[in-house]
Amino acid sequence: MSTQHILINFLHLMCLVLGIGANAQALMAAPLKIDQLSALTSKSNLLAAHVNPISVQNSIWELFNYPGSINALLLSDDKQTLWVGTSGGLEQRNADTGAIQKVFTTQQGLPSNDIMSLLSDSQGGLWIGTLKGLVYRNTSGKIQVFTQNNSSLPNNDIRELLSDGIGGLWMGTNEGLIHRDSTGQWQIFNKSNSALPSNLVYRLLSDSQGGLWIGTFNGLTHLDSKGQWHIFNTSNSGLPANSSVFDLISDGHGGLWIATSRLGAGETVINELVHLDAKGQWKRDNTHKPSALTSDYQGGIWVAGNSFSYRNALGEWQTFTDQPISGIERILSDGQGGLW
Repeated sequence: MSTQHILINFLHLMCLVLGIGANAQALMAAPLKIDQLSALTSKSNLLAAHVNPISVQNSIWELFNYPGSINALLLSDDKQTLWVGTSGGLEQRNADTGAIQKVFTTQQGLPSNDIMSLLSDSQGGLWIGTLKGLVYRNTSGKIQVFTQNNSSLPNNDIRELLSDGIGGLWMGTNEGLIHRDSTGQWQIFNKSNSALPSNLVYRLLSDSQGGLWIGTFNGLTHLDSKGQWHIFNTSNSGLPANSSVFDLISDGHGGLWIATSRLGAGETVINELVHLDAKGQWKRDNTHKPSALTSDYQGGIWVAGNSFSYRNALGEWQTFTDQPISGIERILSDGQGGLW
């Protein structure tokens, strides 16, 4: 599969772009140190922006077109590989150039070509959530498949993956929250046996104290380290009424940034950004309409949607409106000051 590579001159850059497609070239007026930021969009594209320092004037957008949908991104522990989960399999790409190295599909033993979630085991192995089961790929490339037929999985649709920090694995599915511990024991949480408000789990986030934040179709839930459930809804929080929580990140100070979505008048989708601070204070942001969130690990956050915004540690916002496409659905930080 060939990849179209489009470089776009964005606003007042010291850069001249010649050509379109695979033959596009960028001429730099002076060497620039750049960070890289890429994002998934609803139109099945991978978007890259080079921003350093972070400002509208120092932005270069880079677009990789895909024939199918893109559902997940993961940077390998050694920062050499970008794993891309698509509707056509799992792509292994060079993290520096974006070039495809391998594509893994059902022909290589995956239970499905629809890759929904990815997680490193921090030892070179890879957990892969698909529409038809969970996969573990070890460092030698050997895979092990877990489904309803050979495990305690209640549902094969693995939408979210998160390490429990002690060798186990949390999973978000269409039929509840799943935990597989380091010994291979499974535990299932759903509306019938727990306080989970919805069996449809979108996002999982560690609270760094042994507990778990859970974004669901029916709002936000916290499972603390003692096994106690805390449910947040309109009556006891600042969450919008009847909202789903589809993305969560830490604010770095004991609080949360929360991306919510709900249906408004005429079935209009309303996305809203909410902040919960460490003191339990809630604040809703009606200006920025998130579909994806990520941290810059310096107290700032990136908010993606139909536009692209950055909030620094001082609370100052910058909005990028001229990216070549909208509807960004995923952003990935490389943990070293750059972003994918």
